[in-house]
Amino acid sequence: MCPECSDDIHGHAMMEEALLSRQKVVQLRRENKEIIAATGYNYTTNDYPQHGIHGLYFLTTAFGLDVEKISQQADGWWRDVTPTNKTPWTYGSLNVLFRSIKVDDTPDQNTKFLATQVQVTNHCSYCNLRVYASKPEERGEWTDMDARNSSDSILGTRYYRIFLAAFKSHVDDNGQMVEVDTLSDDWTAPTAYPDWIDEKIFG
Repeated sequence: MCPECSDDIHGHAMMEEALLSRQKVVQLRRENKEIIAATGYNYTTNDYPQHGIHGLYFLTTAFGLDVEKISQQADGWWRDVTPTNKTPWTYGSLNVLFRSIKVDDTPDQNTKFLATQVQVTNHCSYCNLRVYASKPEERGEWTDMDARNSSDSILGTRYYRIFLAAFKSHVDDNGQMVEVDTLSDDWTAPTAYPDWIDEKIFG
C-alpha cells in the first residue's frame, strides 16, 4: 500500500468512511431491505496493485467477504509500460458478484447481487458508492454514500484471494469472471519490475 494511504491521519479517515458505509448497509438489512445492486467509482492513480486495491477494500468492508466471482476489465494494470505490463492503465471496471451478505447482527441475505466499480484517475476523490435496495413487493430505492476506503487488516486472507482473483481475471482471462474459491493457491500476480531486486539477499 502506498505511504500516503497508510499514514495514521489518512488511513484513519479512509477507514472511518468505509465503516460509515458498512453501517448504512447494516441499517438497510435491519429494515429487511434486500441489496439488489451497487455501483460506484474508485480513484486509482493508474495502478491496480497499489491503488485499485483500495476500491476492493471499500466494497468488501461494506458488503462482506462472501464473493463468488470477480473480474477486472481494464486496458492495463500499471501506470507505465514495464516488462510485465504492455499498456499503461487508463481505465478499469471492477465487477464483484456477492453470494450473500452476512454483516454484524443483521438477518442474512442469501440472494446474489452484483457490485460494479469504475476505477478512474484524476476525476474524483477516493470512493463513491450507490446501493440499490428494496423490500419484497415494494419499489426499489437507492442510497448514495460518498466514501473513501478501508485499509483494515481484519479482512484477512479471504480478502487477498478475492484481490488476486480480480488480478488474474485481467492478466490471464481477458476480464472474464473468475471463481474466487477455485483460484489456485499457486497463482502468482505479476510485478511491474520483476528483476528490480536480487531476492538472494534475503537468504
